[in-house]
Amino acid sequence: MTNLRLIGNRADLTATVASSFVTRARGLLGRPPLEAGRGLLIRRCNSVHTCFMRQSLDLVGLARAEDGTAEITWLAQDVQPWRFRWARRGTRDILELPTGEIERSNLQLRDRLRIEI
Repeated sequence: MTNLRLIGNRADLTATVASSFVTRARGLLGRPPLEAGRGLLIRRCNSVHTCFMRQSLDLVGLARAEDGTAEITWLAQDVQPWRFRWARRGTRDILELPTGEIERSNLQLRDRLRIEI
């Protein structure tokens, strides 16, 4: 897995990228809770679950743009364990964050995040 930074007007986040079948399937299962400002970006993803998770998550749907940015298509805050969330149309990737990170970073619909590897 590789790391990247997501930078917006109000946000500066670091995320690990899950893009292979194995890393996407595993996600955050069996991993320690995410730290503030850190997340997991799941590529080519239109739904997530929190089954078997020990912590709740904030979820951010992203649509990739040609200029290397990603636009926020939907937000789900404080998704508790044993829940499912399906992305809105146009979502290409899902960013999993620790609960409260959407509010701390002041992320909003249609914000654009620049992706740096």
